[in-house]
Amino acid sequence: MSQKITGVLTAIVTCFDREGAYNPGAQREQVKRQLDAGNGIFCGGTNGEFFVLNEQEKIAVTETCVDEVNGRAPVVAHIGEISTRETIRLGRQIAKLGVDAVSVITPYFVPLRQEELIYHYQTVADALEVPLFLYNIPARTGNTLQPETVRTLASHPNIIGIKDSAGSYESLSGFIKAAEGIDNFDVLNGPDSLIHQGFVDGCSAVYPAWPTPRRTKSTPSGRASARAILRVRARRRRT
Repeated sequence: MSQKITGVLTAIVTCFDREGAYNPGAQREQVKRQLDAGNGIFCGGTNGEFFVLNEQEKIAVTETCVDEVNGRAPVVAHIGEISTRETIRLGRQIAKLGVDAVSVITPYFVPLRQEELIYHYQTVADALEVPLFLYNIPARTGNTLQPETVRTLASHPNIIGIKDSAGSYESLSGFIKAAEGIDNFDVLNGPDSLIHQGFVDGCSAVYPAWPTPRRTKSTPSGRASARAILRVRARRRRT
């Protein structure tokens, strides 16, 4: 990564057509809208509904975003999977597309000890050439990164920061304190409600879900679109 990632990176939605297929044309329009607003792009995350995308769709979403941005703003792609092996597998493919960095949620469903999370992230960071952001979202994964764990991981040369989406000031401030005195490691804020306070306290960037209010009828987003895609794909399986 040639320069520090700062400012606003929109946690962009993934666009689908009415049949539940990925819609790259609509995706490009969403990217253009964010660029017009002066924002960078964070794709394939929670707001991008990675949980209903297969591997090829995740790659296609990132490829569309990188191509449309064309170097005009930073692009960060989420690559977190349930296992270390699958995270590395996806991460290597995403890295080839030219993203500025990747983010990785904790493995989910199975409760993990902090030392197991350290092993996971260090192994992924060792395997990838692209810089990596930790991604803390315990309400969705069931696993929480502790500040002392993050401080340990911050010593890895390929781990450049953490995106905290726990949703509390206590969590965010704990990571900011843990990162004190560590060069080349940034804290990035996820929840919209903490954007101002995060910048005041020293966050380098924010990943808001709704930085621009305009939305079109053809591009459903958030949990509503995820439910729609799941319904379409369930109907396809039945037929």
